This record gives sequence, structure tokens and C-alpha cells, in this order.
Amino acid sequence: MRSSMRTCGLALACLAALVTTTPAQSGTDGRLATPEGGGRASATWTRGPYAAAANPTPQVGGVLASCVEGVTCATIPFSIDLPADYWTRHQGTLSVTVTWPDHQIVAGQDAVYNDFDVYLYDADGREVTHAATGDQPELLTVENPAPGAYTLVVYLFSIVDEGFTAAAALQSTAGTVPQPADDESAIRFSPAVTLRAPASGRDGEPSTAIDQDGRWYVSAIRGVPAGSDMWIITDPAGQGFKWLGRPDTFRVQDPQTGEFREPTASDGGGDSDIALTQPAPGAIPRVYMSSLAAATVSSAVSEDTGKTWLLNPSATLATTEDRQWNIASGEDYAAIWVREPITGPGFYLYQSIDGGKTYPFVALAHPNNGTGGQPVMNHTTGTVYGVISSGSNLIFVKGRRGLGGVVQTFTSKTISTGFSHGNLFPLIKVDRAGNLYVAWSDTKAVYYRCSTDDGDTWSAPVRVSRAGGTAVMPAMAVGDPGRLAFAWYGSTAATATDSQADWYLWFAQTPDGWVAIAFTDDHNDFDGHTYITRQIGGPSLYGDARPRKIRIPKSGKTAQPGPEVIDFAGDAETPPSTSVPAPAHDILLPRRISTWTGATPHSCTARPGA
Repeated sequence: MRSSMRTCGLALACLAALVTTTPAQSGTDGRLATPEGGGRASATWTRGPYAAAANPTPQVGGVLASCVEGVTCATIPFSIDLPADYWTRHQGTLSVTVTWPDHQIVAGQDAVYNDFDVYLYDADGREVTHAATGDQPELLTVENPAPGAYTLVVYLFSIVDEGFTAAAALQSTAGTVPQPADDESAIRFSPAVTLRAPASGRDGEPSTAIDQDGRWYVSAIRGVPAGSDMWIITDPAGQGFKWLGRPDTFRVQDPQTGEFREPTASDGGGDSDIALTQPAPGAIPRVYMSSLAAATVSSAVSEDTGKTWLLNPSATLATTEDRQWNIASGEDYAAIWVREPITGPGFYLYQSIDGGKTYPFVALAHPNNGTGGQPVMNHTTGTVYGVISSGSNLIFVKGRRGLGGVVQTFTSKTISTGFSHGNLFPLIKVDRAGNLYVAWSDTKAVYYRCSTDDGDTWSAPVRVSRAGGTAVMPAMAVGDPGRLAFAWYGSTAATATDSQADWYLWFAQTPDGWVAIAFTDDHNDFDGHTYITRQIGGPSLYGDARPRKIRIPKSGKTAQPGPEVIDFAGDAETPPSTSVPAPAHDILLPRRISTWTGATPHSCTARPGA
């Protein structure tokens, strides 16, 4: 994923675009309006081709203020003509898709791509949202867009002899999206605790899992080749932890003492994930952990709650991989879901039936690239489910374990469209009754859909987060039928790339929830730590296992009002070479995390006939 501060992708000076032809223009009427009761309106525009352009993203003032028409950008004015109170009776979305004919300019290992970015501004010149992913199509979505005038700015980031087509669609239906009702007193969380490891100044992008006896495992990455750290938490209040070392590291035996020690380098340190078996209470689960190395996936397994690890330094076969996830089921089945953007392309499931020692069984889950979230398994049926964000579509895939105890093939279908679903990542979960839930962020809000028939049909979207601001990087947990819990990063800023935004960690739930959360504070641009907080009061995701009231030890931190995790001005530089202080507060964790305790808007409480 690219940041908003990018360098030019072509071998051209990053000072201005070079245009030698006058770009052609065509398009439809730029007025979008849908009737009372709902409907659809659309408009399309074509611009270009532009001979050559290479423009760095402006760091001050935005692209509209610095726009030179036909040189750095193309502007397209349009309007949304609706009654002022239209969205009090309807729900809808404005989507804008920008495509271009030839995406790749130069093929091979050092491939170069045409790249347009797209920005949306309101009548007052304020940025509403933008998309700058480096891929195509670029997609914008705005929920219930305000009536009025807008300007679409297509930014010529790096192109050679290329034009584009922009398509806008306004869709609406009667009725409004259910909004969560805040209740910040229903659920209490423990004071946040910083997880630390010896000789490590950084641990980010955490993964977490809890076993059947309540042992809580957290992993976080140092970066390649420094490896990934692992901790175990057994304190019910989440105030104590034990470091389990770096599972993705080759251990060297000391010839003098016979003890094994960790070297400096590791066989991983990129994206990490954890999966656990679920044996009977009192039994020891098998803990699977994977870590992204430079070009492949390192995998480790422990059978003694993380005291020792068996390392497989190259569990997957391909040499270009990204963002892997783990699955565990039964006694010996384990799997690694991974995206292979170049050698694939697509998403693959590497499977083990020997308890994670080897992963020789490979199934193609989806043949195209995109953004894939963590898959999930229905342990009763042996079905693996996944979701992939591709353009404006959310693709659902499933495959069932069969001959040899592994998945051979997957089927797929598009279950949501018209949204940006991959911010980051799309999610899928299965509850105790086999009901499925998918969730995503469009950068403005977190939504979910549910299915009671194994993914054949899905409910309408349900909004989880508050209206206004931004909401990204959601996490979801499920329990008994219809019981869900969500966490995400949110701010009141208009866009997710606002460098002055104060970010908070938010929590929401359907009627019952009891959760443990691991999160990263971006302490500065390169180094930071992982924090944990645990629910210590309130109801449970499982109706038959409501948590007892948990007390914080007297030696622990005292809960204080307001944020618990604060970054101070000057602790970060953006970018590092400029010595410009980053915002004073990067990630803020309120003492009371906002909760949603309203009734579930869509009933996903059981399978048909169950």
C-alpha cells in the first residue's frame, strides 16, 4: 500500500508534467439526481491522452490548489441536485471510478505503470475524499453525499501517452441506514499496557488469538530481517505479559552451555499472524505463527504454549508473496493463505496435515490480485471462507476440505459492489451456528453484511461506526449467533490521510461482547510499540460464559480520564529527512471506548432449518 507521500514512478523530472498535445475532452451532463423513493443517476467523462507526465503529490495546499489544467491534473465539475432533506428519507452512495486503457508501460521485474490519482472537492474547496492506490481502477465512495457543487480532480501522477475515463454514479434507496447508539458506560476496558521485548525499539502491526483456556497470544513485527516478537498474557486484567521470543528466528546452540540463543537476524519480520487449535479445556493447543520474509513465508509451530518453536523457514513455494494469514483446525490441519502478486497472480491456500511441519498441498483460492483479509474455517463442515477486495467489488470465496483432508478447489462470487472495501482489510467470520459475516471500511465508515445460507445470499449493509470523520483498519470477532464485536481506528478528520488528525481506537458491539484488543501506536514514522487492553466488565460474546467482574491489581496503573496513549510533538519526522515534526497526537485510546449496544439490525441468528 502506498502512502500519500510518494515519489515519481517514471524516469522523468519530478518538477512538472511534460505535455506535447492538447488532450481531448468528452462527457455527459454533470448533474446527478435520483428521484423520491430512490434510483440511479450516472455521468461519464473522458480526458486525454496526455503525452507524458510525472508529478509528485503536493505536500502543502492539496492537488486542487496546485492544479495546472492539462499539466498536473484534469478537473471535472459536476453537481448533486437533491432536496436538502433527501438523506433523511433515503440512503445512498456516490461512487466515482477512474480507469485507463493501458495500465502497464514497462513489463518485467522493474515494471512501470501508468498512474492516475483521483480527488473529490466540495464547493468550498475542501477535500471530501481521494484514492491514490497505484492500481486501477481508482475508486471513490461517499455515503449520502450532500447536495451541491463538486469538483473531481484527476491527478496525473505518472503517465506516458495515456488518457482516462471517469464514471460517476449516484444510487439511492428509500429508508435510512441504521445508526449505532453510543453507550460508553456498558463496557469497561483495562488500562493499556505496552508490550516490550529485549533489545527492540519497535513492534507493530500486531496479530492476536486467545485459546480455549483464556491464554492470550500476541505477535508483532520488528521488520525484515529483525523478526517478529511473541507474548503470552494470562493475567485476566491484561496487566502482565511474558515475552516468548522470536518464533521466526533460527536459534544457535551455545557450544559451551548447550543452551539455544537467538542470533541478530531472523527469517521474517514482515506481516505476521497467529492461529490456534481448539482442544478440550485443560489441554495444550498447538500455536501456529507465520511471518513474511523478504520473498516467502516463514512458519513456526509450538506445542508447549510458546516455550519452544519448530521453524519452517520457507513454508510456501513461491518467491513473491505478500500479506499471509493462518488457519488451524482439528488436531493436525493448518493452512497459510497468501497473495502472490507477480508469480501468481492471485490468492493461494498452502495446507498442512502434519501439524505445520510442511505445507505441500496448494489450492488456488482466486486467480486475480486484490486486497485479501484473514480467511476463516467452519470447523464443523471443513469449509474455508475468504473475502477479497478488487476494485469496487467484494469477492467471497469458499472451498471445502475433501479428499486427503485438504481443500482442492474454491468457488467465488461478488457479494458487494459500489464501495471501496479494502481499507485495510476486508474481514470474514463464522459464528457458532455457521452464520457468516463480512465487514469492511470505505475509509469513512465500517459496515457489515451477514448470511445464514453459507454465503448464497447476504443481508443489506449495516453501518457500525458513527457518521462523520474516518474509520479504517477494522477488526471483527463473533460468538453466539448474531453477536459481533468490532474495533477500528477513527478520527474526526475528513480524510484518512490528514496529517493533523487525532486518531482514536473505537469499539462497537451488537448486544453482547467481551474482547481483548492489541493495537499499534505509530509512535513515530519507523519505531513504535504494541499495546494491549482487555475488557474487564460487561457482557460476553457467548451467552453461556459471561465474564466475571475483573479487578485491576493495586500495583497496576490507575485509570485516568482522557487518552492513555499520547505521542508528543517532535517525536516523529515526516518525512525523516525534513525534520518536520509530526502531529502532537498520533493514536489516542480513550479511557472509555465507544460501544454500540443496539439491537442487531439484520437477524443472523441461525441457519435455515437449524
